[in-house]
Amino acid sequence: MFRHLRSCCIALLAVLSIARPAAAQDYDRWYTVSMGGQRAGWMHARQETREDLITTGGEMTLSIKRDAIEISISIASEFIETADGKPVSMRLERRLGNATVIQDYTFKPDAIELLSREGDVETRARLALPTGTWLTPAAASLYGQQRLKAGADKIVIRTIDAMSGPEIITSTRSEFSKATLDVLGQSMPVTRSSVVSSASPGVKMIEFLDDQGVPVRSETSFGGLALTVEAAEKSTALARGDAPELMLDTFIRPDRAIKAPRGLSKAAYTLSIRSNAMPALPDTGTQTVKVLDAARTSVTVAAREPRPAPAEDLDNPAFLASSSAINIADDRVKALRDRAVRSAPPEPPARAEAIRRFVHGYIKTKDLTVAFGTASEVARTAEGDCTEHAVLLAALLRADGIPSRVVSGLIYADQFAGQRGIFGYHMWSQALLEVDGQQRWIDLDATLPDTTPFDATHIALAVSALADTETQSTLLSIAPLLGNLDITVDSCE
Repeated sequence: MFRHLRSCCIALLAVLSIARPAAAQDYDRWYTVSMGGQRAGWMHARQETREDLITTGGEMTLSIKRDAIEISISIASEFIETADGKPVSMRLERRLGNATVIQDYTFKPDAIELLSREGDVETRARLALPTGTWLTPAAASLYGQQRLKAGADKIVIRTIDAMSGPEIITSTRSEFSKATLDVLGQSMPVTRSSVVSSASPGVKMIEFLDDQGVPVRSETSFGGLALTVEAAEKSTALARGDAPELMLDTFIRPDRAIKAPRGLSKAAYTLSIRSNAMPALPDTGTQTVKVLDAARTSVTVAAREPRPAPAEDLDNPAFLASSSAINIADDRVKALRDRAVRSAPPEPPARAEAIRRFVHGYIKTKDLTVAFGTASEVARTAEGDCTEHAVLLAALLRADGIPSRVVSGLIYADQFAGQRGIFGYHMWSQALLEVDGQQRWIDLDATLPDTTPFDATHIALAVSALADTETQSTLLSIAPLLGNLDITVDSCE
């Protein structure tokens, strides 16, 4: 029986980064974060000016329950710029598992220098500077406030934030109207607006801004989950609440049960979203997608019939690169690779399967207590659920010279967490391998037994190389589906 389903709370934390305050003046603000009316965490945002440097920063902590297990994840960021809007540096600290990952980005004239640290493991990289016109966070705040005071009916801002990595994020504010809101115990006039961001496709936020252009409340509804961020006193923001349960509410019960799911070789499904538009789903080696209309997509999974990979994937360096999530330079990761392939044949497909089986056996503590551990962390703890299996497998594949990526999606389980016949959110790996003379993406699920590398109940929703240059959009693309998706099983073979 399969026991380890994907944690969706990381996508929720990524959503919160859109709601961080912006203002032309320095500020220090605290917020409560609620999910479905239940307290889920807090957010702190600040801006400070010292001489010629402006520092903007934010911290967020989110606690949720997966069945009866409570987990907490946190993220903090900081951006330093000059008073005239030139970038100096930015930092991101993430604690998604049991270890903290710190990424320091330094802006140079010709590149961005990245130093990643996890415990005593350090890696360095040089990243390309973003192309096109963009504003640093404080400069973007000033521009937004000026446009708001000028009465603009739409405000479009292109900026960079450590929360999303060194990629330009475009946010669009529109639908402005006046309203009155109770904030910190008193009634105040506010400006209501809607916000959409390129970092969160399919997610629309409603913001309420004070007279300085700083959000005092934001409301985001994605799928069947409602997220509210509201200004509060520090003591109120930090007060603990009863963490909301997330996992059970995101299970999807299809129209009919699937018999012997682990042996299923081919299946067809219709995915329907109840509100908004269906996000674009990926074609993978084994998955074929056909858009039926704005709300419905047909998905066919042929688990034993992988198609050739597209040309753009064949030489993509991201699938072999080291990153903070997949640190193949880590001596512990390399040592595990050596153990995994010690008795494996020389052919890459056989080595990939040997690595999959090794990861399945290596992770001894298979539980839901870790949100998203890095490969370095999992190599040391041998603990986690599907995300940890997928990340460690992808890392060991790359360490062996095999291009890899991870897939966020769904898997069918006969029984899990007291529920029967459900699809749950899941993560697995893919290896780019030569099969029958052509390079193909081969699905490998390290959570499954030795005899079952993959089956046709896996539905891919997004793929990712987990590169440091990627934004959180891979996770956020799933957000509109949470609690908002129906699945019809059209055929099984």
